[in-house]
Amino acid sequence: MTEEQRRSMTSTYQLLYHVSNGFIADNQSTWLLIIGLAETYEFVMRWPDEI
Repeated sequence: MTEEQRRSMTSTYQLLYHVSNGFIADNQSTWLLIIGLAETYEFVMRWPDEI
């Protein structure tokens, strides 16, 4: 993984963390959706390295 990909993942997780503080209290299904999107994003970032 390149440094740029790693930086973008870090900023994505920071954003998700801030968003989660607002959502997790009153909307668990939205929080689960966000986690799913984050995992999908991470998989897509890693996938080219595994071919």
